[in-house]
Amino acid sequence: MKTCAKCGEIKSFDQFYKDRAKKDGLRNFCGLCDRQKSETRRKNFPDKVRNEVRNSKYIKKYGITAVDVENMRNVQNNKCDICYQELRGGIFTCVDHDHKTGKVRALLCRGCNLVLGNAQDSTQVLSNAILYLEKHNLLCNQEGK
Repeated sequence: MKTCAKCGEIKSFDQFYKDRAKKDGLRNFCGLCDRQKSETRRKNFPDKVRNEVRNSKYIKKYGITAVDVENMRNVQNNKCDICYQELRGGIFTCVDHDHKTGKVRALLCRGCNLVLGNAQDSTQVLSNAILYLEKHNLLCNQEGK
């Protein structure tokens, strides 16, 4: 049993979220109070919470911060590093990284990121795709004459 620091009620341990930083391994607020606190914070500070979530996603997935991503965007003049189209926000801007090493390479538009992903980062597959397009462009141009 544990006492919630917010509501003062004594509750069973399973009513508290885990927190490895605490001595007993549990948060100080019960789950209900913790959720209410988070909900109030999201309502009162939506931009701050959104930025914190975005930042934690970048750190967890790529080992970089949202500030690092904005710096990359500025260095690239807000353009995709492959097609040079202007980058849009949200899911349309992708942090490209090497899947073997995890090293971040650049920001790409969603389309270019999908091309690399579908080619499994294989330069051979991409070279073959170029040859394929050149071959079929030549054939189409010859048939059109």
